[in-house]
Amino acid sequence: PPQICMGWSEEEEPMFVLEDGTVLIYSLFGAFKTSFSMGQEAKDIKILAARIFPSSTGTGVAVLTTTYRFYMVSSIQDPRVRKLYDVLELTHFTAWAPLAYDRQNKLLVGRGSE
Repeated sequence: PPQICMGWSEEEEPMFVLEDGTVLIYSLFGAFKTSFSMGQEAKDIKILAARIFPSSTGTGVAVLTTTYRFYMVSSIQDPRVRKLYDVLELTHFTAWAPLAYDRQNKLLVGRGSE
C-alpha cells in the first residue's frame, strides 16, 4: 500500500503510515521494529491523510479516512485506537491538526478563516 505520512517518534525512530492504516516503526538504522493497525475500518476504507505528533505519553498518530472519520492513537507504545469525529458536514475543511495538552489529545479542524 502507498505511504500517506512519514515522521519521527519521540525516540527518533522513523515512522510510516500506509494507506491501509498500517503504522510501521523502524530503528534509526533502518531495521524494522514493530507495526500496528489503525483499525479494521481504516483498513477497509483507506486513509486520506495522517499526522504523527508528540503527546504527553510519547508519540501519537491521527488519521483521516476517505469517509471523513478521524481515528487517533495517543501512544505508539500502547496503540489503542479511538474513533474521534465524523466530519461529513465539514468535508470542505482546509486544515486539521492533533493537539496534545495536559494529558489530553484533541483534534483541531479548520475551514477557511473559521
